[in-house]
Amino acid sequence: MSFPSARRGAADVCLWLSIVGMAISVGGQAFQMLVVDPVWTASPPESIRAFSGTPFPASLTRFHQNPFILVGAVGGLLGALILNWKVPTLRNWILPAVGIEALVILGTYFYVYPINDVLFVHFGGGLDSIAIKTMTQQGLVADRIRFILKLTVFLCLLRALSLPGGSTAKGAPAQL
Repeated sequence: MSFPSARRGAADVCLWLSIVGMAISVGGQAFQMLVVDPVWTASPPESIRAFSGTPFPASLTRFHQNPFILVGAVGGLLGALILNWKVPTLRNWILPAVGIEALVILGTYFYVYPINDVLFVHFGGGLDSIAIKTMTQQGLVADRIRFILKLTVFLCLLRALSLPGGSTAKGAPAQL
């Protein structure tokens, strides 16, 4: 196996890892939005206190901090970008995906997680019911924005996969 074909194979593996990781992340977040969020947002602060006493907040944290998603989506994404850098048609779709995913990660750690910490770990942190309701709405809006951005990343990666050079399985010539 020559170096260009090995590199092309590694680039494809990275692209597929990022696609699978993002598919799991997007699917999990869609489930959360449709099934879980209506439970804890039904009538804050009571619904948040009731939800916080269940195992679901810890399960959500484990899902969103799943090592496969981190390694697959983020590691695969960076690997796909680096290994496809000399393929402009792929780079033009993978580079925005990396930038958008970086925004998602930063927004999650610096905005969404602090809200979740106040609401679920500290049961509202001594805030009055109006502040808890406001924080609940802010968390929901941030989560919806995150979902749209993750979906955009996923679609960018699918587009990259569909382009020539995006998969050796399609018989595309290596363009490295």
